[in-house]
Amino acid sequence: MIKEHIEGLGDFEFYEGYFIGRIDAGVNAGYDFVDVLSELIQKHSFGQPIIYISDRVHSYSLDPIATTELISRNNIRYAGVVTHTLQQMKNYTFEESLIEDTTMRAFNTLDAAVNWAKQKLLEIT
Repeated sequence: MIKEHIEGLGDFEFYEGYFIGRIDAGVNAGYDFVDVLSELIQKHSFGQPIIYISDRVHSYSLDPIATTELISRNNIRYAGVVTHTLQQMKNYTFEESLIEDTTMRAFNTLDAAVNWAKQKLLEIT
């Protein structure tokens, strides 16, 4: 595992074929977010398909159009979202309706999301 911290954005853990992101509280995750995170993803995935797990432990603003750009730019095939509140689950439902070409799934626990990602890795390798 490789841990990376981006000041003003969040913490990211990279594993073989997937990564976990925890965006900092209050961040507005728009196009600046896409550029910075894309650079980090490319550094660790070498352009290979990858799975993103968003562990939403904090409250932040997410631009779904920018998220679509992040997904397409970085060959993200699957995206797991760990929700901790009812509002986060509602936000996930909205995001899922906007994001195409990537399979998304919500989880109640990080362990469940990681197990799902490991299973999906078998499909993309």
